[in-house]
Amino acid sequence: MSSRREHLLIAQELLELSVEVFRANEDDRRPSGEMDANRIKLLFQEEDQGRPLFPNEPVVLPAISNGSKKIWPKLGLVSPDKTPPRGTPPLEVVSLEVLLYSEGSDHVAFRFEPANNLYFSTKGSHDYYHCQFVTMPRAAVARDHKCQDLPTSYPAFPLRANDFGSLILALMVSLYGINFAATFPQLSERRPIKAKIDAAIEKLGYHQVFAAT
Repeated sequence: MSSRREHLLIAQELLELSVEVFRANEDDRRPSGEMDANRIKLLFQEEDQGRPLFPNEPVVLPAISNGSKKIWPKLGLVSPDKTPPRGTPPLEVVSLEVLLYSEGSDHVAFRFEPANNLYFSTKGSHDYYHCQFVTMPRAAVARDHKCQDLPTSYPAFPLRANDFGSLILALMVSLYGINFAATFPQLSERRPIKAKIDAAIEKLGYHQVFAAT
């Protein structure tokens, strides 16, 4: 099985768990109006069939804590501004927009993006997988939410990713840490998916330490 296919399967299972399992263990402050598990399954089925697929509903990921405050990352998928060449896998040109939602405060939003030149002939300064701030998210994650005014072109943080599935993994590592598969009982109890996540993170080089030269 190709790395891309492995990464897609991991991404699908992580998103399904987010709306099925994690949601059941969180309180009533969790944002509503999110994509359900059936829609996520359909999203990946459409990918297999090469169809366009840019749902309006966000996926609400497990909450993170900031002192006494809970923050819910709301994930949305954004289509590219340009039409990709025929035969391009639809998910591979999608950006991930993530809004960190917390009641009673302004929000911070980020965009996790593939390399700008991956499927397009244009060259630019962001021709690598990266993450940057967003002030006006295009995805449904930003509906009725005010985002903080931050620089949107730089910094653009490099990511250890090479396809859509590993972009989802980069997002999860950035939110929950490199050992997130062991952090959540809902994942650690599912040994097959935990083993896949650990293997993918190892293969993507997250554990490498480069000695100074």
